[in-house]
Amino acid sequence: MHLEVGGERLPVNQLGPDFALVEATAAHLPGAAKLFVTVDDEPTVRPVFLPEGVQPGAVRTRLSLN
Repeated sequence: MHLEVGGERLPVNQLGPDFALVEATAAHLPGAAKLFVTVDDEPTVRPVFLPEGVQPGAVRTRLSLN
């Protein structure tokens, strides 16, 4: 499971209804991203919006499904 934002692939450790635990080393501004999830070998790509962007070392990153 990972997010693609600003051309960078960020691992997602946990996903909730309105947040993701993301491993980020650099900050990203608020904006659109893509969430990639594979369950039972079935890949899914969902557009998401990051209302607060991504901060390095942040435990939770807020997101909303588009």
